[in-house]
Amino acid sequence: MNNLHFSKCLIWGSFVLFLVGYYFANHQYSNIFGIIYILFTIIQVFMILNNCVKRPLQFILTIISTVFILLCSLNTQIQHDLSLFLICAGILFIGNLSTSLAYNPFIGIRIFSTRNDPKNWQATHQLLALLSIPISCGILLFCTIFNGNIIVPSALIIWVVFPIIYSVWIYPKKLL
Repeated sequence: MNNLHFSKCLIWGSFVLFLVGYYFANHQYSNIFGIIYILFTIIQVFMILNNCVKRPLQFILTIISTVFILLCSLNTQIQHDLSLFLICAGILFIGNLSTSLAYNPFIGIRIFSTRNDPKNWQATHQLLALLSIPISCGILLFCTIFNGNIIVPSALIIWVVFPIIYSVWIYPKKLL
């Protein structure tokens, strides 16, 4: 139960930090894309925190991301701020899908520890989903201050490597 409380605090804290940071840096981003991204993030937060609304929100999230990607693919001149929103929306979408993945040998984080234990698989992918909100919000916030060519790859590496480290070293120690 304490882990769930920490997860909720992490999600809400990163979301509030994102809103405050976006308020101060909104002159750099388009308001339309900001509103769409905030809606996207709110849906992800509700899906993680409330399981009874997960299925309808997953459907809405899939439609929003599909429309967002189609609209961006029609415009070949993607601006820099739009590409950041696409990266962050992709992180949120993949994070959302990672909670829906059943234990399988083909899709997801496929390392020896997740393939040997279905509970480890589930815990690792749940952590990937929980990290998707702070990582995507952090990308948008830190790209306003620092160089995005350094922030985006660093954030993606952290987003993928931390669940792998958790799966290999931390999760098996919890079982002992």
